[in-house]
Amino acid sequence: MHRSSFIIRLATIGTEVPRFSNLWTQWELQGYSKITPTFFYYEVTNAFHRYVISGLLTSEEATEALEYILSLEIILHGNASLHRRALNLAQNLTLSAAYDAHYLALAE
Repeated sequence: MHRSSFIIRLATIGTEVPRFSNLWTQWELQGYSKITPTFFYYEVTNAFHRYVISGLLTSEEATEALEYILSLEIILHGNASLHRRALNLAQNLTLSAAYDAHYLALAE
């Protein structure tokens, strides 16, 4: 699943697709921390904007979905060492962009 698409699906179709909402609930019950790189909300906001442009969501639905995501207890993480490691991973794995490497670096 691509970067932030899990959380986007949770917010836009979470009640229609139980596997996303069930997994999120399971993580919360197990006390897992939800951690993401600081650019996460930029990606999510852009995705909702693109959904509106393409007609997949109305402006109101996109706003509602963003508000839902902003209300979740997601911890943002970003510092110099994360970016250094992401660059290293992106180069070692020959990724076309370093965005995904930030998620890998954070997971480490």
